[in-house]
Amino acid sequence: MAGRHLRRRTSERYIGGEVARAVTQPEDRLEHEIELRFTSDLRRLDYAALFDQSGKLQYGNVVAIPEGLPIDGKSHTVEMRKLRGDDAGTEPVVFVAGQRQDGGIVLLGGVFMKSMR
Repeated sequence: MAGRHLRRRTSERYIGGEVARAVTQPEDRLEHEIELRFTSDLRRLDYAALFDQSGKLQYGNVVAIPEGLPIDGKSHTVEMRKLRGDDAGTEPVVFVAGQRQDGGIVLLGGVFMKSMR
């Protein structure tokens, strides 16, 4: 049980650090970084998106910022519809959202419970 919580806290810190770094990146570099996450870092990140200052999706695989999710650079668990698999249900996703200097929002998330079952 303690190992599960340690893995989750470590993953939450990882995502928080990634968002803190991402909010300072130029937009073109950030789009490239998000694409790299999908192709080479799927073990940790399942969700990644860049939204403009009005909340419109610019790039990524999350169509909208989850309702009620604070944009505070801290981790929060939200029930989301599953991205993969035949099950159309939901799963708990740890999200971190941070605001960029231009008002845009970087959103990263992972389904860490799958490795803890």
